[in-house]
Amino acid sequence: MTKSSQIWSGLLRNYLNDRVLHFDLLFDQDASEADETGFLFRDTDAASEPRYLRMTELSCLRCNESEYIALEDRVLPAAGNDQRRRLLVRRNLKALWDIFVDTNHKSIAYFSVRADTPAEVNEVFRRLNTGGVALTQLELVLGKIKAVYSDYEERLWALSEKIENASGIKFSSTSVLQFFHLLAKDTIRIDESRLEKADIQTFESILRNEAEPLVELFSGYLRGLLNVNHASIVPRWLAILPLAAYLTIRKRHGHEWRIRALSAPELQLIHQYFLLSQFCDWNTQTMVNAFAREAMASAEGGHVSFPAAATT
Repeated sequence: MTKSSQIWSGLLRNYLNDRVLHFDLLFDQDASEADETGFLFRDTDAASEPRYLRMTELSCLRCNESEYIALEDRVLPAAGNDQRRRLLVRRNLKALWDIFVDTNHKSIAYFSVRADTPAEVNEVFRRLNTGGVALTQLELVLGKIKAVYSDYEERLWALSEKIENASGIKFSSTSVLQFFHLLAKDTIRIDESRLEKADIQTFESILRNEAEPLVELFSGYLRGLLNVNHASIVPRWLAILPLAAYLTIRKRHGHEWRIRALSAPELQLIHQYFLLSQFCDWNTQTMVNAFAREAMASAEGGHVSFPAAATT
Protein backbone atom coordinates (compact mmCIF):
# COMPACT_ATOMS: atom_id res chain seq x y z
CA MET A 1 0.00 0.00 0.00
CA THR A 2 1.51 3.35 -1.02
CA LYS A 3 1.75 6.32 1.34
CA SER A 4 -0.81 8.29 -0.69
CA SER A 5 -3.33 5.44 -0.63
CA GLN A 6 -2.82 5.10 3.14
CA ILE A 7 -3.59 8.80 3.57
CA TRP A 8 -6.74 8.60 1.43
CA SER A 9 -7.89 5.45 3.22
CA GLY A 10 -7.44 7.23 6.55
CA LEU A 11 -9.31 10.34 5.45
CA LEU A 12 -12.20 8.35 4.00
CA ARG A 13 -12.83 6.29 7.13
CA ASN A 14 -11.49 8.51 9.93
CA TYR A 15 -11.05 12.16 10.71
CA LEU A 16 -8.11 14.49 11.16
CA ASN A 17 -7.71 16.87 14.11
CA ASP A 18 -11.42 16.66 14.95
CA ARG A 19 -12.37 17.47 11.35
CA VAL A 20 -14.09 15.24 8.78
CA LEU A 21 -13.52 15.23 5.03
CA HIS A 22 -16.61 16.36 3.07
CA PHE A 23 -17.48 17.06 -0.56
CA ASP A 24 -19.54 20.09 -1.56
CA LEU A 25 -22.22 18.67 -3.86
CA LEU A 26 -22.85 22.17 -5.26
CA PHE A 27 -19.25 22.39 -6.42
CA ASP A 28 -19.13 23.47 -10.07
CA GLN A 29 -15.90 22.43 -11.70
CA ASP A 30 -16.57 24.57 -14.78
CA ALA A 31 -16.90 27.75 -12.72
CA SER A 32 -14.07 27.06 -10.26
CA GLU A 33 -10.34 27.68 -10.18
CA ALA A 34 -8.10 24.96 -11.55
CA ASP A 35 -6.78 23.98 -8.10
CA GLU A 36 -10.22 23.67 -6.47
CA THR A 37 -11.64 20.18 -5.99
CA GLY A 38 -14.85 20.46 -3.98
CA PHE A 39 -13.34 18.60 -1.02
CA LEU A 40 -13.16 20.36 2.33
CA PHE A 41 -12.81 19.62 6.02
CA ARG A 42 -15.59 20.45 8.48
CA ASP A 43 -15.62 20.19 12.27
CA THR A 44 -17.05 16.92 13.58
CA ASP A 45 -19.73 18.81 15.53
CA ALA A 46 -20.71 21.11 12.64
CA ALA A 47 -24.41 21.13 11.79
CA SER A 48 -25.35 18.68 9.05
CA GLU A 49 -26.15 20.27 5.68
CA PRO A 50 -27.41 18.37 2.59
CA ARG A 51 -24.84 20.02 0.31
CA TYR A 52 -21.89 18.68 2.32
CA LEU A 53 -21.48 14.91 1.98
CA ARG A 54 -19.37 13.19 4.62
CA MET A 55 -16.80 10.98 2.93
CA THR A 56 -16.69 8.71 6.01
CA GLU A 57 -20.33 7.91 5.33
CA LEU A 58 -20.01 7.51 1.56
CA SER A 59 -17.05 5.15 1.75
CA CYS A 60 -18.99 2.66 3.89
CA LEU A 61 -22.11 2.40 1.72
CA ARG A 62 -22.94 -0.81 -0.09
CA CYS A 63 -22.88 -0.84 -3.86
CA ASN A 64 -26.56 -1.27 -4.69
CA GLU A 65 -29.24 0.83 -6.33
CA SER A 66 -31.42 1.31 -3.26
CA GLU A 67 -28.53 2.78 -1.27
CA TYR A 68 -27.78 5.19 -4.11
CA ILE A 69 -31.39 6.31 -4.52
CA ALA A 70 -31.79 6.85 -0.77
CA LEU A 71 -28.62 8.94 -0.69
CA GLU A 72 -29.70 10.98 -3.70
CA ASP A 73 -33.12 11.69 -2.15
CA ARG A 74 -31.42 12.91 1.00
CA VAL A 75 -28.97 15.32 -0.65
CA LEU A 76 -31.13 16.74 -3.46
CA PRO A 77 -32.80 19.31 -1.14
CA ALA A 78 -29.44 21.12 -1.21
CA ALA A 79 -30.34 22.30 -4.72
CA GLY A 80 -33.85 23.54 -3.89
CA ASN A 81 -36.01 23.96 -6.99
CA ASP A 82 -33.16 25.18 -9.20
CA GLN A 83 -32.88 22.67 -12.04
CA ARG A 84 -29.28 23.60 -12.86
CA ARG A 85 -28.23 23.08 -9.24
CA ARG A 86 -30.14 19.79 -9.07
CA LEU A 87 -28.27 18.59 -12.15
CA LEU A 88 -25.00 19.66 -10.48
CA VAL A 89 -25.78 17.68 -7.33
CA ARG A 90 -26.70 14.59 -9.35
CA ARG A 91 -23.58 14.83 -11.47
CA ASN A 92 -21.26 15.24 -8.49
CA LEU A 93 -22.94 12.46 -6.53
CA LYS A 94 -22.72 10.07 -9.48
CA ALA A 95 -19.01 10.81 -9.90
CA LEU A 96 -18.32 10.23 -6.20
CA TRP A 97 -20.34 7.02 -6.23
CA ASP A 98 -18.47 5.68 -9.24
CA ILE A 99 -15.09 6.40 -7.64
CA PHE A 100 -15.62 5.44 -4.01
CA VAL A 101 -18.53 2.97 -3.96
CA ASP A 102 -19.21 1.29 -7.30
CA THR A 103 -17.28 -1.96 -7.37
CA ASN A 104 -17.31 -1.98 -11.17
CA HIS A 105 -14.98 1.02 -11.26
CA LYS A 106 -11.36 0.30 -10.36
CA SER A 107 -10.23 3.74 -9.21
CA ILE A 108 -7.44 2.76 -6.85
CA ALA A 109 -4.41 0.69 -7.85
CA TYR A 110 -4.03 -2.60 -6.03
CA PHE A 111 -2.34 -5.97 -6.16
CA SER A 112 -4.13 -9.26 -5.69
CA VAL A 113 -3.31 -11.86 -3.04
CA ARG A 114 -3.96 -15.51 -3.83
CA ALA A 115 -5.04 -17.57 -0.85
CA ASP A 116 -7.36 -20.39 0.09
CA THR A 117 -9.05 -18.62 3.02
CA PRO A 118 -9.93 -15.02 4.02
CA ALA A 119 -7.68 -15.42 7.07
CA GLU A 120 -4.63 -15.77 4.83
CA VAL A 121 -5.53 -12.61 2.95
CA ASN A 122 -6.24 -10.67 6.15
CA GLU A 123 -2.83 -11.64 7.46
CA VAL A 124 -1.33 -9.20 4.96
CA PHE A 125 -3.02 -6.35 6.79
CA ARG A 126 -2.05 -7.66 10.21
CA ARG A 127 1.63 -7.45 9.32
CA LEU A 128 3.78 -4.34 9.42
CA ASN A 129 2.50 -1.39 7.40
CA THR A 130 4.62 1.08 5.42
CA GLY A 131 5.68 2.94 8.56
CA GLY A 132 6.82 -0.21 10.28
CA VAL A 133 4.17 -0.13 13.05
CA ALA A 134 2.05 -3.20 13.65
CA LEU A 135 -1.68 -2.74 14.23
CA THR A 136 -2.83 -3.57 17.75
CA GLN A 137 -5.63 -6.02 18.47
CA LEU A 138 -7.77 -3.10 19.61
CA GLU A 139 -7.18 -1.26 16.33
CA LEU A 140 -8.10 -4.39 14.38
CA VAL A 141 -11.34 -4.79 16.37
CA LEU A 142 -12.18 -1.11 15.94
CA GLY A 143 -11.54 -1.41 12.21
CA LYS A 144 -14.06 -4.24 11.91
CA ILE A 145 -16.66 -2.26 13.83
CA LYS A 146 -16.08 0.84 11.71
CA ALA A 147 -16.56 -1.18 8.55
CA VAL A 148 -20.21 -1.43 9.63
CA TYR A 149 -20.60 1.75 11.70
CA SER A 150 -18.32 4.32 10.10
CA ASP A 151 -18.77 6.95 12.83
CA TYR A 152 -18.16 4.57 15.74
CA GLU A 153 -14.75 5.98 16.64
CA GLU A 154 -16.09 9.53 16.54
CA ARG A 155 -18.78 8.57 19.04
CA LEU A 156 -16.19 6.86 21.25
CA TRP A 157 -14.20 10.09 21.28
CA ALA A 158 -17.34 12.05 22.11
CA LEU A 159 -18.07 9.73 25.04
CA SER A 160 -14.49 10.07 26.31
CA GLU A 161 -14.85 13.85 26.12
CA LYS A 162 -18.18 13.69 27.96
CA ILE A 163 -16.54 11.74 30.79
CA GLU A 164 -13.73 14.28 31.05
CA ASN A 165 -16.13 17.23 31.02
CA ALA A 166 -18.27 15.64 33.73
CA SER A 167 -15.45 14.57 36.03
CA GLY A 168 -12.18 16.22 35.03
CA ILE A 169 -10.76 12.73 34.49
CA LYS A 170 -9.37 11.74 31.10
CA PHE A 171 -10.51 8.23 30.19
CA SER A 172 -9.38 7.53 26.64
CA SER A 173 -11.58 6.21 23.86
CA THR A 174 -9.42 3.07 23.73
CA SER A 175 -10.14 2.47 27.43
CA VAL A 176 -13.85 2.95 26.72
CA LEU A 177 -13.66 0.37 23.94
CA GLN A 178 -11.85 -2.06 26.22
CA PHE A 179 -14.67 -1.68 28.76
CA PHE A 180 -17.24 -2.33 26.03
CA HIS A 181 -15.25 -5.44 25.10
CA LEU A 182 -15.61 -6.61 28.72
CA LEU A 183 -19.40 -6.23 28.48
CA ALA A 184 -19.63 -7.82 25.03
CA LYS A 185 -17.11 -10.65 25.33
CA ASP A 186 -16.79 -11.13 29.11
CA THR A 187 -13.07 -10.30 29.08
CA ILE A 188 -10.74 -7.31 28.73
CA ARG A 189 -8.37 -9.40 26.61
CA ILE A 190 -8.97 -8.24 23.07
CA ASP A 191 -8.55 -10.80 20.30
CA GLU A 192 -9.67 -9.68 16.85
CA SER A 193 -9.85 -13.26 15.57
CA ARG A 194 -12.65 -14.01 18.06
CA LEU A 195 -14.81 -11.06 17.03
CA GLU A 196 -17.94 -12.36 15.28
CA LYS A 197 -20.45 -10.49 13.16
CA ALA A 198 -23.04 -10.57 15.94
CA ASP A 199 -20.52 -8.96 18.31
CA ILE A 200 -20.34 -5.86 16.12
CA GLN A 201 -24.04 -5.22 16.68
CA THR A 202 -23.49 -5.75 20.42
CA PHE A 203 -20.75 -3.11 20.47
CA GLU A 204 -23.06 -0.68 18.69
CA SER A 205 -25.91 -1.40 21.11
CA ILE A 206 -23.67 -0.86 24.14
CA LEU A 207 -22.41 2.50 22.87
CA ARG A 208 -25.88 3.63 21.89
CA ASN A 209 -27.83 2.44 24.93
CA GLU A 210 -25.52 1.61 27.84
CA ALA A 211 -22.89 4.34 28.12
CA GLU A 212 -24.59 6.26 30.93
CA PRO A 213 -23.43 4.02 33.82
CA LEU A 214 -19.81 4.49 32.74
CA VAL A 215 -20.25 8.26 32.86
CA GLU A 216 -22.02 7.90 36.21
CA LEU A 217 -19.06 6.01 37.67
CA PHE A 218 -16.80 8.96 36.88
CA SER A 219 -19.12 11.87 37.57
CA GLY A 220 -21.29 10.42 40.34
CA TYR A 221 -18.80 8.22 42.19
CA LEU A 222 -15.16 9.15 41.56
CA ARG A 223 -15.77 12.90 41.27
CA GLY A 224 -19.09 13.16 43.10
CA LEU A 225 -18.33 11.13 46.24
CA LEU A 226 -14.54 10.76 46.33
CA ASN A 227 -13.62 14.11 44.74
CA VAL A 228 -11.20 12.42 42.35
CA ASN A 229 -10.64 14.96 39.57
CA HIS A 230 -7.55 13.70 37.74
CA ALA A 231 -6.51 10.36 36.28
CA SER A 232 -3.18 10.38 38.16
CA ILE A 233 -4.98 10.01 41.50
CA VAL A 234 -6.16 6.50 40.58
CA PRO A 235 -3.11 4.36 39.72
CA ARG A 236 -4.97 1.17 38.73
CA TRP A 237 -7.63 2.01 36.18
CA LEU A 238 -8.35 -1.50 34.95
CA ALA A 239 -9.50 -2.33 38.48
CA ILE A 240 -12.44 0.10 38.24
CA LEU A 241 -13.95 -1.66 35.23
CA PRO A 242 -15.84 -4.22 37.38
CA LEU A 243 -17.58 -1.28 39.09
CA ALA A 244 -18.63 0.16 35.74
CA ALA A 245 -19.82 -3.27 34.60
CA TYR A 246 -21.80 -3.66 37.83
CA LEU A 247 -23.65 -0.35 37.33
CA THR A 248 -24.28 -1.17 33.67
CA ILE A 249 -25.87 -4.55 34.40
CA ARG A 250 -27.94 -3.04 37.22
CA LYS A 251 -29.37 -0.55 34.73
CA ARG A 252 -29.90 -3.27 32.12
CA HIS A 253 -32.01 -5.30 34.56
CA GLY A 254 -34.05 -2.43 35.90
CA HIS A 255 -32.25 -1.90 39.23
CA GLU A 256 -31.22 1.53 40.48
CA TRP A 257 -27.79 2.40 39.13
CA ARG A 258 -27.27 6.06 39.98
CA ILE A 259 -24.67 6.40 42.71
CA ARG A 260 -26.47 8.89 44.96
CA ALA A 261 -29.64 6.77 44.87
CA LEU A 262 -27.89 3.68 46.24
CA SER A 263 -28.27 2.75 49.88
CA ALA A 264 -25.49 3.25 52.44
CA PRO A 265 -24.77 -0.52 52.69
CA GLU A 266 -24.53 -0.77 48.89
CA LEU A 267 -22.12 2.16 48.73
CA GLN A 268 -20.04 0.70 51.55
CA LEU A 269 -19.42 -2.46 49.52
CA ILE A 270 -18.45 -0.38 46.47
CA HIS A 271 -16.05 1.68 48.63
CA GLN A 272 -14.57 -1.51 50.04
CA TYR A 273 -13.84 -2.97 46.62
CA PHE A 274 -12.48 0.30 45.20
CA LEU A 275 -10.03 0.89 48.05
CA LEU A 276 -8.82 -2.72 48.14
CA SER A 277 -8.40 -2.82 44.37
CA GLN A 278 -6.05 0.16 44.51
CA PHE A 279 -4.06 -0.86 47.60
CA CYS A 280 -3.80 -4.54 46.62
CA ASP A 281 -3.03 -3.88 42.95
CA TRP A 282 -6.01 -5.80 41.55
CA ASN A 283 -5.09 -4.68 38.06
CA THR A 284 -4.20 -7.88 36.22
CA GLN A 285 -6.28 -9.18 33.35
CA THR A 286 -7.25 -12.35 35.21
CA MET A 287 -8.36 -10.50 38.33
CA VAL A 288 -10.31 -7.82 36.48
CA ASN A 289 -12.15 -10.44 34.43
CA ALA A 290 -12.95 -12.53 37.52
CA PHE A 291 -14.18 -9.57 39.58
CA ALA A 292 -16.24 -8.24 36.67
CA ARG A 293 -17.96 -11.61 36.20
CA GLU A 294 -18.82 -11.76 39.90
CA ALA A 295 -20.14 -8.20 39.80
CA MET A 296 -22.24 -8.72 36.67
CA ALA A 297 -23.65 -12.01 37.96
CA SER A 298 -24.64 -10.29 41.20
CA ALA A 299 -26.35 -7.44 39.32
CA GLU A 300 -28.24 -9.93 37.13
CA GLY A 301 -29.49 -12.07 40.02
CA GLY A 302 -31.57 -11.36 43.08
CA HIS A 303 -28.57 -10.13 45.09
CA VAL A 304 -27.94 -6.75 43.55
CA SER A 305 -25.33 -5.47 46.04
CA PHE A 306 -21.75 -5.37 44.85
CA PRO A 307 -20.10 -8.72 45.77
CA ALA A 308 -17.17 -7.24 47.68
CA ALA A 309 -16.89 -10.36 49.82
CA ALA A 310 -16.10 -12.45 46.73
CA THR A 311 -13.04 -10.33 46.03
CA THR A 312 -11.40 -10.77 49.42
